[in-house]
Amino acid sequence: MHRAKTEFYRMPALFVGCIAAAVLCRAVSFVTDIPLVDKIFAFNRDCIYIGLFFVWGITVNRRIMQVQARRLLNIVAGLCVFWMIVREFKFRFVLDVDVIRFLWYVYYIPLLLTPLLALLISVSLDRAEDYRLPKRLYALFIPTAALILLVLTNDLHQMAFRFPKTAAVWSESDYTYGWLYYAVTGWIYLSAVLSFIVMLTRLRSSKGKRRLWLPLLPFGIALVYGSLYAFRPEAISPFIGDLSVVFCLVFTGYFECCIQCGLIHSNVGYTDAFLASTGISAQICDADYRVVYRASSAEDISVSEMKRAESAPLITDDKKILHNLPVSGGHAVWTEDVSALLEMREMLEFRGEELREKNALLTMEYEKEAQHKKVEEQNRLYDLLQSKTQTQLNKVDLLVKAYQSAADDAEKRRILAQIVILGSYIKRRKNFVLTVDEGAVIPEAMLSSALSESMRSLGLLGIRGSFLVDCGAENQSGSLLMTAYDFFECVMEEALASSHYLNVRVCRVNGVLRESILLDSKADFSAVKREYPAVQICTEEDGTQLVYSLEGRDAP
Repeated sequence: MHRAKTEFYRMPALFVGCIAAAVLCRAVSFVTDIPLVDKIFAFNRDCIYIGLFFVWGITVNRRIMQVQARRLLNIVAGLCVFWMIVREFKFRFVLDVDVIRFLWYVYYIPLLLTPLLALLISVSLDRAEDYRLPKRLYALFIPTAALILLVLTNDLHQMAFRFPKTAAVWSESDYTYGWLYYAVTGWIYLSAVLSFIVMLTRLRSSKGKRRLWLPLLPFGIALVYGSLYAFRPEAISPFIGDLSVVFCLVFTGYFECCIQCGLIHSNVGYTDAFLASTGISAQICDADYRVVYRASSAEDISVSEMKRAESAPLITDDKKILHNLPVSGGHAVWTEDVSALLEMREMLEFRGEELREKNALLTMEYEKEAQHKKVEEQNRLYDLLQSKTQTQLNKVDLLVKAYQSAADDAEKRRILAQIVILGSYIKRRKNFVLTVDEGAVIPEAMLSSALSESMRSLGLLGIRGSFLVDCGAENQSGSLLMTAYDFFECVMEEALASSHYLNVRVCRVNGVLRESILLDSKADFSAVKREYPAVQICTEEDGTQLVYSLEGRDAP
């Protein structure tokens, strides 16, 4: 818990520390009268801010998991660094007033792009790692680019900043705002507010909800600063008198607070979870097998043993299996206690030898009894198979006779197709009987295979069919699946002459396994009703639907 709190406050503490150092440098440069000292401290202040935003971008690249959000945050960090560099050139290296004024206009490139990027970052949250923004969102860059272009060309139209006509030099010291300035300001605030609203809607962790107030801090600080800057500039000028720095700090502080409160999801906290793990003996090593992370219950393992386990798991002297799994930048090493398994194996080997001796004495008796059982089982299975498919066998006999007496080739093909349909059912039904006889539970795939073969056979008569089998589990009761196949066959035999399409669904509805058959036939299904009294038959203009519960109160 203490480490988690430390990790939570580490980044804000470093952030605030760098800002405090920069404020101190500005205060010294503001009050000192020593030559060059003020310039040195002012330069150091700018370097601190540039380094701060650069390092923040590096940490973002390591912490943020979502690819799209990480790239956009890196661009934000780059814009802040760009803004500070432009500011440094404006105040330190450029003397031409026209160039200085243009660099002032350049401020609005990051000032306009950063809130827009914040909105795009919000849309990217809680998405897959390979998520890409919809192309329609890129249309937001059109008004942003137009505003940037208008600000950069202000000297041509003065719609953003208006300079006195009598002024010999246009500078920041004497100007008024035009309508374009207010449009730029409105676009900036609109993008920022929309980004925060979208982030709130994508909040998903309870941890983040408890810290939801964090992103409001930069806005509050910016509001207080703006008020002081407008009404009491002399109170803050010795410490933070630069609007460009404040805006960069507000942007980065806002994004960092969103990361800390969970609005922007990061991969922090995994180290503590690994160290606090109990019941596992695992450790993470670098490429040279120096331990980087280690679970509380991890054992001391020599480097030589770790290397020997690279090719295959290694059994150590204390009856444990040592595993070595390559990971990015190193290895994951853990041990698995198999002493109980090894002892059990030794005991089983001893017992197995005793059983082999006893089995040798009983083999002859078992063989004789097995031969007798085999004959009895063959007779039983034959009788069982015969009883389940006798009706279809009788129909096949009648169809064979009809085939022999038929004179029309088309009629013969139709009769052969019917024989194939009945034969498919007989074959699959016998497979069901044999499989269910070995165990009460069978794979649901057997029903899918049976229906698939029957559908292919129906295609010989021009009947198109489809089916879906989803029982909710890989294995099901064999009797239920056999009943489903029998019900399907019973319906098809009644509708064979008048059907052209059917759909079969075997799935659970409200927890009950049901079979639904939809046909384009209006045949008489009274025989089906007699065989399956619980069946529900619904006849409409375009066909008939039969629904039968395979289990529950309506089941047979």
